[in-house]
Amino acid sequence: MDTIRLNSTRCAKIVAGTQLDSDITAGQVPQFVYYVPNQKNDGHDTGVAFANNWLQNWLEPKLTQPAFTNNTLIFITFDEDDGTEGNHIYSALVGSPVVPPTNHNDNTACTHYSYLATKLNFTSLQMLDLEINRN
Repeated sequence: MDTIRLNSTRCAKIVAGTQLDSDITAGQVPQFVYYVPNQKNDGHDTGVAFANNWLQNWLEPKLTQPAFTNNTLIFITFDEDDGTEGNHIYSALVGSPVVPPTNHNDNTACTHYSYLATKLNFTSLQMLDLEINRN
């Protein structure tokens, strides 16, 4: 996205994933965190079992930290499907704002951009000029 890549102010806000642990330790977790694991940990090159193990070991310790125990919503998604038509993927919401019933299926067609726009709208952050092929 050129609206990020060509904007030095926005690029300066992109940090290594290890920065999150430093922010937790310092008690300075930003209001909005968008964490993307590497191709190995996200299951792209390794599969669901590997990604599940990584996520459990990475996320569970964070869920006990003050930054993640009050009014925090964590959105987890695996954007790889099994190759069937429709590209159905798994997503889950975790955190204190999630209330029963906790199981819900939504068949609305969404894209990565839908998720980003929803998150930005929910947190009242500035909308980006999304470069979307709207066809």
